Amino acid sequence: MAPATRLPVHPGGPGGTRTDLRHDIRLRSALVLLVGAWLAVSPLVLPFGGPAGTWSQVGVGTALVVLAAVRVARPVRTAPLGLLNGALGVWVVVSVFALHLQTVSAPAWTSNFFLGTLVVLLAVSGAVACSFAAAAAPLRVRLARHVHR
Repeated sequence: MAPATRLPVHPGGPGGTRTDLRHDIRLRSALVLLVGAWLAVSPLVLPFGGPAGTWSQVGVGTALVVLAAVRVARPVRTAPLGLLNGALGVWVVVSVFALHLQTVSAPAWTSNFFLGTLVVLLAVSGAVACSFAAAAAPLRVRLARHVHR
């Protein structure tokens, strides 16, 4: 009887292992957690032009920290929370203009604009990685059964 042939697995891709994909999602979520922490404390460092800007920052930053912490703990099962992170990232970008931060403080609006964009990109890439993680195990099982026949 011939030895079983192992299929090549490319970490991070559609055929990547579920563990590798979980690690990638955790890394993205940890970055979102750091961005959220900065957003929550940034009103202490940067002027946000009043209570609306300040509370928006604190609220969104705190929400990002909590959601990202949950995503770090359970990366694949909490995929919808990643999309919620993306929506919060969109608000961080939009709040620059909605709360007129561009007229108050250049560092504040620059921080919000770029960090909000980063959160959206991390959330979208995390959602894509979640879809690969959900599909990785069943695909590998089907391929392994086909090879062993």
